Amino acid sequence: MRCGALIAAAGVPAELEQFLPLAKVGGTSIIKRQIRVFKQLGVDPIVVVTGYHAALLERHLAHSSVLCIRNRRYATTRLIDSIRLGMDALMQTDAVLIVPGDVPYLHPDTLRALLDAPTPIAGPQHGHRLGHPILVRRECFDALLGYDGPRGLRGFMLEHAAQVTRVPVDDSGVLLSVNTAEKLAAAQASHLPAIPAAAHVDLSLRYGGFLLNEELIRLLRTIGETGSLRAACMEMQIAYSRAWIMLGKAEEALGVPLLIRKLGGAAGGGSELTPEALALADSFSCLAQELEREANRLLQREFSTQG
Repeated sequence: MRCGALIAAAGVPAELEQFLPLAKVGGTSIIKRQIRVFKQLGVDPIVVVTGYHAALLERHLAHSSVLCIRNRRYATTRLIDSIRLGMDALMQTDAVLIVPGDVPYLHPDTLRALLDAPTPIAGPQHGHRLGHPILVRRECFDALLGYDGPRGLRGFMLEHAAQVTRVPVDDSGVLLSVNTAEKLAAAQASHLPAIPAAAHVDLSLRYGGFLLNEELIRLLRTIGETGSLRAACMEMQIAYSRAWIMLGKAEEALGVPLLIRKLGGAAGGGSELTPEALALADSFSCLAQELEREANRLLQREFSTQG
């Protein structure tokens, strides 16, 4: 079974000045803790929906081999809207684990228990309370995409209660959402288990003197999202001239056009990716994810018996 993950990290914090996904718990940012646990279990792809402080979060995750999708209406939309947005990139998976970006403690055993649940929807239950993450299988993807009722993800689960398994777990971390200053301070003061080791692949491909790397792929994806090279440069905080040099060298080395410039007019100008650029970004990401899966498999084989 191919299982993906969706981390919803677009929202504006209700009361904290600190941006929660980047808050450190146990010496590591919350969102990187989440990603490492998912990767340990071979969960792939991992989609992060960004919004508030999107550029900051995307830079933080630039070498994490995850797909960032922006909710540009994050200030006026709900968590369920970010989930639906991210699900578009996960429709080819068999199941998706969904978690907000403020849940610092995911336990591998809890995730395995959810994956073993017999129903299309499952959530971990500690005591009498339901926690995170929530597992949704392919047969309920369309229902999730179509849900627009009250109470967001919880409302979706209530509406489909006959298809939900509440999986009992001895894991209080499923209830730990650090959405207040007190909860964040308590999490930072607690002694959480060490993050499991996870291999990371920082992929670069050499074409003669040109190096195709994750920065260029991120530039292409950001151009595709914004429809503008200049806007993409502003979001990535790189110089416009540097971006043009990167693209020019890439086109020369690869022998294909990557960008189509649209002249200004009544509708304004802009840029769009060529089919070759879209295929390049997808192939690069697939290769990086496949290499990382294999690296983590080897990591578990070689180090699983070591304390």
